[in-house]
Amino acid sequence: MESRNSGILESLNSEILESNRWSADIGRYSGNMTVTAIVANDDEELRSEQIEIAAFSGAECRGTTMMQYVSELARYVGFLMIYGENNESITLKVIDDAGKEHAAGNAPLTFAPNAITGALTEPYVINVGASNINSGSGGSEIQPATPLIAYMHNGMLRVSGLIVGETWSVYNAAGSQVYHSVATSEVMDIRLGAQGVYIVTSSGRTVRIVFSR
Repeated sequence: MESRNSGILESLNSEILESNRWSADIGRYSGNMTVTAIVANDDEELRSEQIEIAAFSGAECRGTTMMQYVSELARYVGFLMIYGENNESITLKVIDDAGKEHAAGNAPLTFAPNAITGALTEPYVINVGASNINSGSGGSEIQPATPLIAYMHNGMLRVSGLIVGETWSVYNAAGSQVYHSVATSEVMDIRLGAQGVYIVTSSGRTVRIVFSR
């Protein structure tokens, strides 16, 4: 499914840049990660090609895209390419179809080169509703699910965003399970064998990682 995402990203790239209201200096960064997302306002999914989503490191835009209608799913999806450097904190913003800017209520993402967050079948949900944003008034704050991120670190596969006590698994490109365990930490490292494409799954979340020496 992620290879299908990549094809869609390439085919839409020239079209979506024409409508974006934010812009990113992507030539400054060699690394990138992908987020496949939908936008929701208090659990109601927003449906418009006039919605823009963007990623920021501090005040600097690191990637932006317009929502696109995916007929096979009958929903609007954003294919966001984020550019940056290891371990940067990435926040998301949205401009809705009325031109109003929103700061996403989601916890910040952690940038990791080649990481993939969300998929067409299980997109990452960007929340812009008031109930998902900490108002600072002492009320309860709704925390969205932490994204699952996988990347190579010192020759090991590092997976972050794990839920302690929940199982997580790694599959090779042929679909065979090569690792399965219960998370004892939010971040765990394992050593992979052969080079290739691997899929990491945990708690309904899926990411892809390409391992090369």
